[in-house]
Amino acid sequence: EYMGNQSISMGKRQKKGEKGAVAAYITRSQAVRKLQISLKDFRRLCILKGIFPRDPKKKASGRDKTYYSIKDINFLAHEPLLQKFREIKTYLKKHKKALGRGEKSIAESLEKRKPVYSLHHLVKERYPSFTDALRDIDDALCMINLFAALPADSRYKIPADRIQGCQRLAFEFQEYVVRSRSLQKTFLSIKGIYYQANIAGQTVTWLVPYPFSQELPPDVDYRVMLTFLEFYEVLVQFVNYRLYASIGLRYPPTLNEELEQGGAGLSALQVESNSASVSKTENAVETKQNKKAMKQTAERLATLQDKLQNMQEEEQNEDAAEEDTSELTSDFADSAEVKAIVVQNDQLEQFQKLFTGFRFFLSRETPRPALEFLLKSFGGEVGWDGPGSPFDEDNTKITHQIMDRPSQKHQFFNREYVQPQWVFDSVNARFLLPVAQYTPGKVLPPHLSPFVDDESVGYIPEQKKAIEKLRKERAGLLDTDAMEMDQGDEDEEETEEKRHARELAAEAEGATYSSTQQKENSSEEEDGDDDEQEKEDTKPAKASVRTTKQKRAPKVSAEEEEKELAKIMMPKKHKRLYSRMQHGIQKKASEVEQLETKKRKLQAGKK
Repeated sequence: EYMGNQSISMGKRQKKGEKGAVAAYITRSQAVRKLQISLKDFRRLCILKGIFPRDPKKKASGRDKTYYSIKDINFLAHEPLLQKFREIKTYLKKHKKALGRGEKSIAESLEKRKPVYSLHHLVKERYPSFTDALRDIDDALCMINLFAALPADSRYKIPADRIQGCQRLAFEFQEYVVRSRSLQKTFLSIKGIYYQANIAGQTVTWLVPYPFSQELPPDVDYRVMLTFLEFYEVLVQFVNYRLYASIGLRYPPTLNEELEQGGAGLSALQVESNSASVSKTENAVETKQNKKAMKQTAERLATLQDKLQNMQEEEQNEDAAEEDTSELTSDFADSAEVKAIVVQNDQLEQFQKLFTGFRFFLSRETPRPALEFLLKSFGGEVGWDGPGSPFDEDNTKITHQIMDRPSQKHQFFNREYVQPQWVFDSVNARFLLPVAQYTPGKVLPPHLSPFVDDESVGYIPEQKKAIEKLRKERAGLLDTDAMEMDQGDEDEEETEEKRHARELAAEAEGATYSSTQQKENSSEEEDGDDDEQEKEDTKPAKASVRTTKQKRAPKVSAEEEEKELAKIMMPKKHKRLYSRMQHGIQKKASEVEQLETKKRKLQAGKK
């Protein structure tokens, strides 16, 4: 009951959107107002910081809005770049105002004091460890190689120095791959050339466009791409510095401008070891160290006897530890895992020296940057027709000349002439393929992708089978029994193809598949069964129809019955999962069948 003027105390009413899952997200317009920056700077800051939109289940402001996490926006509010963007905006206003008034001296002084920002702290923040940076470097390399192949264009604010910087970063990374012999795979696709390398235990895959003249499509937002490129350039510089330091090279390498203008590519980089740069600083510091060394010698002589006793004790401990480890190594040396690792390491060493001892000359029409990168990555010496080449075409030590034309007037008899695909296929096969199929003017064999697992797909191309056969012959593992088994498999494939051709011919004449199958089964039966079949054929037509219907009735085996019963007893969730699995298996089988029919048509066309 209501007690006079006494009011009933109630809790504070909670407003909508201030608590719960809805309050954890904020729209883009709200974020821009909260940070007090323009939409352009907000997009740029999100790209540099690695912040992306979210898709909450409950959208308080409608489904047509872009949402961000409130934690990410609060994280952006404390970013030092935010203040730098505001300073740049203020500078641009002042500079524009000075130019409008004709105050050139003030404009020049403003240009000298133009605010500059750095992205080094963002790289360290987003990638705390070096392995994290290597895992995410694929996109950075693809973007840098893309802009390295693009032309400079003032319409889209793509300056020429930015293109040159991307080209240099790409060459620096390729130089490390060449020095470390870490390249593993390559593939020529429609988009460009795919490369894959194993760097510090991480698999790095990137795409390099073909060196053609590129047209810039107008429907692409190049401002967004340039923002990504700005961060990727700093990331690749960090990674290149660490990679060069890991193999004892000084970064950045010096660039020969004359060779670069002549299009020398990788040869324009002059890499020095860290020992050469360190020796210069050591000479300057040597005088200071000599004074300290004189003082330290007296102290060392006083403690020399104690150190000698400690060294003797350490030697005794090391001898005991070596005896223990020798027993352990002798036990593990005979294990199958250790032997497999040793064989794998030997194969890797041989693969890294694939082109060692060979000298290649590249003709003018060949893709020189890609071939130079591949051949040098496996120890080959490369020359070409142009400035910066270490040798000319008439050099007598050239073993292979790569050309992409049907024929050549003057030929040398002491070298092999091959097409460029031979280099790519040999790298993917991990051994030197015979050059007979790759001579100029011949139709090249199919170029197989090393990124496709043929066993999981269920279809192995004929070229892959031929390469595997060559690998076994090269390793000495293909004996006469295996050759007979391969011949038997080929005979079985031929009989299957003939049977398939007979079935197609019978269906074209109007016969059904069951009747043709029945004829084949009847022809394979014994003589007694043939006699019984002849007797049954003499019966009236109704009896023959009845017998064919009985034969058409499928015989369900015990295993099939068990599968059907198990399927019936399954819950609905497991049934759906099983149906999806069967659908995937059938889809894969249909794709394999399409490839098989395509292969048969090609073989029939060749005949």
